[in-house]
Amino acid sequence: AVDHLCERAGRAAEWAVDMEPATACMVVAGGVAANQAVRQGLQEVAEMNGLEMRCPPPRLCVDNGVMVAWAGVERLKLGLFEEPPSEAKAEHFVEIRPRWPIGNRDPRSQQAPAPKRAAKQQKRKAEAPAETPAAAKSQKQA
Repeated sequence: AVDHLCERAGRAAEWAVDMEPATACMVVAGGVAANQAVRQGLQEVAEMNGLEMRCPPPRLCVDNGVMVAWAGVERLKLGLFEEPPSEAKAEHFVEIRPRWPIGNRDPRSQQAPAPKRAAKQQKRKAEAPAETPAAAKSQKQA
């Protein structure tokens, strides 16, 4: 899991430096910053990209509630909010937002959809060595 996180963070760091060459640091915060293995891996990612890694002390990295609230404040300041439903509609109004986008998605992060499993199975069958009549006969007898 740490390797996967570091791979993705490394890709993001490369893109950030490409987009803004003056980028000087990488901030690691929240629950991931409390994990020493993650910190070490991300420190290596920062160094490989010529960035200084900054993170708060582990004792301050255990609760995401403050970060979620701060994201809400930043969105509010940017005018990225919607009016709450009226009292008449509020009783029946439930909106689920599992993730808030931070910005536009970089096209380099969008991968082509994986082929369907049936197509993979057909390919494997096509690549499998052809059975000899003797081998087929011995399998039927077993």
